[in-house]
Amino acid sequence: MKSFIFVAFFVLLGSVSSSNLGKELRKQLAGPPSEFGEHDLPVPSSQVQKENSAFFQSRLKVSKNKRDSLYSDFQLNVDSVSNFTFAVVSKHVELLQLSLLDPSGKKVDISQIGIKDEFPIGEFRVPTLVYQFENPTIGSWELKVSIQKASVESSLFDSIAAESDPNVAVILYNVQGVEIFTHLSSYYTHIGNEIGLIATTIDKDLNGRSGNRLGSNSLTAVMDVTLPDGKNLQVMMNDEGRGLDRTAGDGIFAGSVSASENGSYKLKAEIRGANTQGNEFVRTSQHLVNVVQQSLQLNGKAFSQVDSNDKQRMQVQLGVTLLGEPKTEKLYRAYAEVYGTDSNGNQVPVCWIGGMTSVESVNGVSVVPLSLDMNWAAMAKAQAPFVLKNVYVSDPISQVPEDSSTYISLEVSEVLHSHFVSLSLSPSSITKEMRQGKLPMKLKARVGGKTGLILVHGYCSGGNPWTSTSDIWTNAHYFLNAKASITNEEFAQKVVSYAESEGLDAYAIVGHSQGGSVAAHILNYYFTGMDNLDSSKRLVQSVGTPYGGSGAAGTAASIGNVVGIGCGSNFDLSHDGAALWQSGITSSARSAVHYYTTTYKSGSWFGDWCSLPMNLILQWPNDGTTELDYAHLKGAVFEGNTEKQCHVTDMRYPVQTADRNRNAILNAKAASN
Repeated sequence: MKSFIFVAFFVLLGSVSSSNLGKELRKQLAGPPSEFGEHDLPVPSSQVQKENSAFFQSRLKVSKNKRDSLYSDFQLNVDSVSNFTFAVVSKHVELLQLSLLDPSGKKVDISQIGIKDEFPIGEFRVPTLVYQFENPTIGSWELKVSIQKASVESSLFDSIAAESDPNVAVILYNVQGVEIFTHLSSYYTHIGNEIGLIATTIDKDLNGRSGNRLGSNSLTAVMDVTLPDGKNLQVMMNDEGRGLDRTAGDGIFAGSVSASENGSYKLKAEIRGANTQGNEFVRTSQHLVNVVQQSLQLNGKAFSQVDSNDKQRMQVQLGVTLLGEPKTEKLYRAYAEVYGTDSNGNQVPVCWIGGMTSVESVNGVSVVPLSLDMNWAAMAKAQAPFVLKNVYVSDPISQVPEDSSTYISLEVSEVLHSHFVSLSLSPSSITKEMRQGKLPMKLKARVGGKTGLILVHGYCSGGNPWTSTSDIWTNAHYFLNAKASITNEEFAQKVVSYAESEGLDAYAIVGHSQGGSVAAHILNYYFTGMDNLDSSKRLVQSVGTPYGGSGAAGTAASIGNVVGIGCGSNFDLSHDGAALWQSGITSSARSAVHYYTTTYKSGSWFGDWCSLPMNLILQWPNDGTTELDYAHLKGAVFEGNTEKQCHVTDMRYPVQTADRNRNAILNAKAASN
């Protein structure tokens, strides 16, 4: 379902620079033309999300007829002939009374079939009841959820009745039947721009094989929007060729709203209607969206200077126009493809350049600087005139692209051109310095100093899970930023600050979950103590890292709101955010990553699982959080999958970070040991 569309642009991403990761520690990234495609920013249609489930949330209300009860009703449309499952998620689950009616109105006895489980949100666990039905009756079932005042203390009843936000959620899963496919409409999610979803449904046959797209005549599609301030909107999606919808009547719906404020939005597409057999169904899919105020635009100009610290390097100054109040400390990520001219006057590809950068002023002109080692031009037998193609600028905090350009001429003066010609560069192969610049002297001076192994946890962790096998690790340093939801860039800054506080001159990293992405991020973008170690051993190792994001990111954020716990949404952990993040990770950094995965035992999904409610949302197989299909990092070293291990504690099998045999290997293979 993934279709990659080439979009040419140069991206700058905005954040606040860290004192520990200042300008001198930013790697000057580059690579050969053969890698151009690896760094295209993805388009939303390449990150299609597929679901067989539907997610509903509601607030328990005081009954109008019976003031002594709180209630909420859910309609469960069943279109699978083999199996359907639903889960009830609420912090009040122990107080709930459930009543289920089948399509004929007959009450179904569910008193003995509920499976108690928990929905994991980082460190937190939300009580959940799961019910499964084999060979169900097709049609509309009704679930009634209530709390009787007589069964709880009066003060507790009144407290629940006073809650203004949704406090109970239901996840409905049909094993066969219809699938919904959704993707974001754009990644350029600036204030004032339209943000939205594209959605369609595919009907599957009785054997579970995908069939035809359902026509829009029998369907209704809506988009529920949760704004950063918590307010909710509902927008009708259309298949009439209006707005973001390209073609009328093709079964593909589009809906959008104008982004009005900074922050994280949640978008949920819901499609209802009849499948090809005439059976009613409902499916939903959720996405996270970051919205930011655009801070700059490329002005279509670029000029060059000699790098004052390295006469073999050309400073490529990308002209920008600042929007709003300038933020000199704002960090961006930039990328451009460099083309030169050969001896016959033909344009030839030279290399790509990129990395973290920030706005500077050169002779009163605002620029975003990048660096080009002229050995790349010598290797390509290219000289001026040079041009830049597929230039883009993005924000490493929000991952939102700031601006892009397909083509910018690079001004090179005669004096500068003569300087580089006089160097008579003739590289025989690509060197490490060509790819990332020179190791700063202040880091070189620390080679041979204090060495350690940093063990990093993941998203929203209450503690460092690696401490459970503390007797295994050598020179271990346990990073902890408890119960936090932060981006890979912010996380990276904290890990490097921690290494400095521990006095480490050289270190390797073992990461769990998001901690693996963070370790790769540090190695990719910054000179740190990781660059003072022997790279023939393992610099980055990880277990259970969702390098491609998790399909549960949107639903987990919604459930966190329902129960009033959790650490908040994290766009970097969504499929969209992870794809944008991966576009900046170089092949050399990827090759230094060694990663492990785990899952429940292979076989029937309901016969085995790590987290039963998560299995209603995630692609199979998974570890209760990370889907195996999205656990991979292209170009990295996959060390294998272990069955019967789960992502965190309190799941069906032992936690993956407590595997003593694997941890002994991680310790022995680490470049720090």
